[in-house]
Amino acid sequence: MSTITGLLTDAGLSPFQGRFPRLKFRPVNATTADAHVVTREPVDAVINDGTGEFSVTVVSSDETTPPTRYTVTADWDSGRELDVIQGLYVPAGNWNLSDLILATAPPSVGMVMYGFGPPPPGLTNVLYVDISGSKPVLYAPENGGIG
Repeated sequence: MSTITGLLTDAGLSPFQGRFPRLKFRPVNATTADAHVVTREPVDAVINDGTGEFSVTVVSSDETTPPTRYTVTADWDSGRELDVIQGLYVPAGNWNLSDLILATAPPSVGMVMYGFGPPPPGLTNVLYVDISGSKPVLYAPENGGIG
């Protein structure tokens, strides 16, 4: 099993206080883990409404056959919904969501990632867009991508 923690906020880094936030971790495929049949039913994270801190425990990707990845979905105000992360690989252990994204299998070739500030070290095979300033900055893959 894996426990994932983090903060759920809006783009201004404020929690969704009083807006009924939910964060759901849904397996991309049905799978098995030991004697369990694991369905695609999502697991809701427990969220502190005042701070946005969340925690969720899910079966780890490396415990399942076939290995599964997760789609992470946020919703709030009873209807607004957004797929935050798709294809998240979750190894066994305790993880901060940000560290988990960087520690899992490398991104697919052709993937575009967005973040606040320069890309993390070692990120390859991906286009990265820094959206922290007034004008986005594009970083090409370390392996030669855009010249």
